[in-house]
Formats: sequence, C-alpha cells, structure tokens
Amino acid sequence: FNNNYQNNKWNKYQGVMSNSRYLQLIDQVRDASFESSKVTLLNTMLRNTNITTAQLIGVLKELSFESTTLQFAKDNYIKLVDKSNAYMIINTFTFQSSKDDFLNFIGRQK
Repeated sequence: FNNNYQNNKWNKYQGVMSNSRYLQLIDQVRDASFESSKVTLLNTMLRNTNITTAQLIGVLKELSFESTTLQFAKDNYIKLVDKSNAYMIINTFTFQSSKDDFLNFIGRQK
C-alpha cells in the first residue's frame, strides 16, 4: 500500500513542489479547456508551495496568451526558490516587449 498521496514528500521536497506533483499539475492543466480554467487550477495548486524556475517555465508553456503568461510569471516570481535563474523565463515570451517587461520586473524585486 502506497501512502505517497498523504506523504508531504510527495507534494513538496524541502518546500519545493516535487517532480511527481509537478507532472500531475501539467497533466491537469492540459485537460483544462479554457485559459481562465488553467489559471484558476494553477493558482489553486501553487497556492501553498514553492517552485523552481524550470517548473514555472513548464507551467508557462501550457498557457496560450502572452498577457496571461506574463502576468502569471510575475505573480508567481515570489514562489521561485532559485530566483537567480528567473531571467530564463523570458524565453517563454514571444514578444520583446514582454521580455523587457519581465526583466524590468525582476530588476525591481528585492
């Protein structure tokens, strides 16, 4: 009998979302039909956990609209455990204005 679903180590490892939980999150996001449903699901699942930059990039790639992606990246920047890698997030944006906006945002954070 596997109790991983009740075991905190399955949900988080040292305060960071575990890979198994991340993969489950991505599957659930892919099943959501609308962008707003995806964002609601993501906000719910990320509410009490921290994530890596790589995980946030993976999540952002599941969103369709640049404006949603940019806002979600900004809203969840605080949850990053490896903020020194946050600059890599700009590769998820199509438009230079979004890349610049996010880099400026990072520069204003403490």
